[in-house]
Amino acid sequence: CIQWNYKATDDVVKVEIWDIVDKGKTRKRDGLKLDSEEPAPTLDAEFIDVYKGTSGVIMVLDITKYWTYEYVQREIKKIPLDIPVILIASHRDLEEKRSVLTEEVHSFLRELNRPQDAAAVYYMEASMKDGFGLKYLYRFFNVPYLELQRQTLLAQLRRNEEDLEAIKVELDIHAKTEEQDYEKFKDMLERKKKGLPVSGGLCTVSAGANETAGLPGISLGHSH
Repeated sequence: CIQWNYKATDDVVKVEIWDIVDKGKTRKRDGLKLDSEEPAPTLDAEFIDVYKGTSGVIMVLDITKYWTYEYVQREIKKIPLDIPVILIASHRDLEEKRSVLTEEVHSFLRELNRPQDAAAVYYMEASMKDGFGLKYLYRFFNVPYLELQRQTLLAQLRRNEEDLEAIKVELDIHAKTEEQDYEKFKDMLERKKKGLPVSGGLCTVSAGANETAGLPGISLGHSH
């Protein structure tokens, strides 16, 4: 986990980064092993859905090892289209040993032909030796964070619209009830003055001269 905050806000976000291998080594079970017993499963990409609950994907290739680029070409197509991706070309300081060309990567990303409404795929080059490019990666975290915030706000707006429509229906129904009949309302007041029993389910709402109606509090939460 790393601590990250959005721009200059005081909100500190815990970013969980998971590194899961494609295929792990099988582990022997403890204790007496039976001939029919299968090895214990490993937590690798073949066993679990690595993209379930994921807000963003970081893929890394080594510009000095072409096979890492081939791996990216194969695996990036498996990422769900709604998850933003950043592709990092590492070892930028080893330019003299480069085997993966920048334009080659850009061309591949253009040819992915992702749908217009798909999440974006970003590309950057970095060097862990001198820290080049790390600010770009830090800013990339804004994308999944704001997307989560957007989904939360949209869900709240949908609930607000549903509640608003429900209230409108209630008001339409209530307007046709006896409680909105002024003559019956006056009769209820008169009976109360005389100490007579009040029939029906009439009710009144009173407020003091200095009281104000309270509005419901609104809390906007974010999933971090």
